[in-house]
Order: sequence, then structure tokens, then C-alpha cells
Amino acid sequence: MGHRRDHEWLETFEGDGADRYAEHARWMGGMHERTARRIAEALPRGGRYVDVGTGPGALPAAIAALRPDAGVTGVDPSERMVELAQARLAVAPVAPVAEPGRVVRGDAAHLPLPDASADVVSAVLTMHHWPDLDGGVAELTRVLAPGGAIVVVEMRGPSRHVARALRRAGLIVVRRNAWVMGLPALVRLTAHRPV
Repeated sequence: MGHRRDHEWLETFEGDGADRYAEHARWMGGMHERTARRIAEALPRGGRYVDVGTGPGALPAAIAALRPDAGVTGVDPSERMVELAQARLAVAPVAPVAEPGRVVRGDAAHLPLPDASADVVSAVLTMHHWPDLDGGVAELTRVLAPGGAIVVVEMRGPSRHVARALRRAGLIVVRRNAWVMGLPALVRLTAHRPV
């Protein structure tokens, strides 16, 4: 099928593995900046943003800097990644009326968030790790507020499986190339509920 089904990958994102990942993930800075700008533009004033599989928190921190009026939440199954992301968000600016960004530990198939609690939900280079892709997509859809959008950035191969899962959930999916170091190495999928 091409979609990774094992759980051993999680071990690489705990303890020292999380720190190594955070250090090596800097090459994705340009992609995170472009993705953050698109998400920031899609968020309504005072909107709520959730990043699933947030890792060391680069994307939530970028959103908090671009949109200090927005509520920003990161979710990750790794305790160490939650610590790294929370530390990064702790120094991000927030407007006086906004809640500070937060990061919670959670699994994509069981998000610790209420229904319709996010205007934009993102999953960047994480869905190929999910053991239950359809369950994760159902959770993204559950926490998405009416009129909201799901933004996914994924590697080209797994992006086909992700797009199919989003369509099976009844979403309309738009597919675009996402550029890394001048190459169309990734795919950005934006999904909405039909009107």
C-alpha cells in the first residue's frame, strides 16, 4: 500500500532522538515559513490553529509570530517533542486578548481537543507515520470548525494515500507542489468540507 504501518518510528522521536530531529529539521525552515504564511492568511481574526504531529514546534511558533491574535495549539505523541515545542512557543509573541500557545501530548487518532475547535488544522510531514490514517483524518475533520481548512504537507508518495483518505472523509482536496531547496519534493494538500 505504501503507507507505513509500524510503530517503531516513535522511538526515534523520544529522548535524544527528538533532540537530533529538532537539530536536523532546520533544513525545512523555508518550507515551514511558506506553509506558515499560507496558514496565517487562512486564519480568521482571533482564529484557532492546531498542528498535529508538531514535533519541535517550528510551525506553531511561526504562526504565533505571524498571527499573535490567534490561538495556537500543537499536538504530538512524543513527550520530549512536547517539551521542545512548548519551550519554543513560550517565547512566541501573543496579543493581550489571545491565549498563549500550548502544546499537548496526544495521538492523531485520538486528539485531546473538543469538536469544531480549530479554524485551521495542519499535519506537516507526519501523516506517513500514522498507523490509522483514516482514523487520524476523521479526528482532523472532527476538530475542524465549519468553514475551516486542513493543510497537509507530505512526501510525494504518501501524499496520494493521504489525499484518498481526505476524499473518503468527504472533503474536497486541492493538491499543489511544495518546494524544498528549489525542488518540488513535497506536496501540499488543502482540504475543505463541501459547501
